[in-house]
Amino acid sequence: MIKPKSVFQDYMDRVRPHLNEIHTRWTSTLFNSIPLNENEAILTAVAGGKRIRGSLLCLITESLGGRLSAALPRALAIELIHDASLIHDDFVDQDRTRRNFPAVWTLEGARRAVLLGDTIFASAIRMMNDLSVRDGYIVSHAIAELSKGALHEGMDPAEMIQGTQCSEGDGGVYEALIRLKTGVLFKAACCLGALAGEGDVRIQDLYGRFGMRIGEAYQMVDDLHEIQMHCRTGLVEREQAALLVPVLLRFSKDHISGVLPLLEQESSQLDGAALACFQKAATAITAEVRNRINWAVAEIAPILPDNGYRSLLMSAPGDLIDMFRAI
Repeated sequence: MIKPKSVFQDYMDRVRPHLNEIHTRWTSTLFNSIPLNENEAILTAVAGGKRIRGSLLCLITESLGGRLSAALPRALAIELIHDASLIHDDFVDQDRTRRNFPAVWTLEGARRAVLLGDTIFASAIRMMNDLSVRDGYIVSHAIAELSKGALHEGMDPAEMIQGTQCSEGDGGVYEALIRLKTGVLFKAACCLGALAGEGDVRIQDLYGRFGMRIGEAYQMVDDLHEIQMHCRTGLVEREQAALLVPVLLRFSKDHISGVLPLLEQESSQLDGAALACFQKAATAITAEVRNRINWAVAEIAPILPDNGYRSLLMSAPGDLIDMFRAI
């Protein structure tokens, strides 16, 4: 049975062509101005995003009575920041594909891929600075926080488990990770959406918190996908287990000792205490995702517009997460 599209999906379908058009025009101009060996291949790879963050930005702008034309350049900046972060992440994680295409570093080499990501980051900041000081501040702050998130991922997983008596051992690291890795860019998108809709700083901050909660839930669902995949296959590699230690500490701390053996072998069967840890985390994450969705709506409930966008904004966090859950 095919599940009917949500109202947020309908909205995305309406604005995505505008986002794709401005994104393609801008990236084509940039890539034609710098020496790339695989220009067309890279254009294709970065053109395949879902435009979730940009669509959310546009929705907020229009809900506040703003013009879509004011939202689009800001949505472009958010999508470009996301593109640049993926270019960097693919090299750091040594992932060879992105959106069913070769990762940029496999086409251009590590150095040029990193520099291309830097160029896109810097271009997004310049683009927003040209709009206003506030726009420039929002995107530059988001990029700085994204970089901190990447550094947090480099922590030693075995040391984290051994330090469960410390504050980092009870989920603090994971909360920081989901905020920095994913939450901050959703927050920036929603802040910019409110700014484009001429909302004041208080309104921008409230919508920013709305976006932060959505981003946190989004990252949790991504981690849930990973955990459920390992539970189904019954296998986990050492590097995969290491990346999951923060989320397992956050949601299954009482069973975390069962994960230590997974960090000592190249590949392990997922059974016994380790499987119990993964299963408990999956159950807890599912419940917490719903909490974050409700929290997101509560952040903006007092200021929701009394117009046709009210119900769409109320349902958008759940619709968005359900879309991602189904991928």
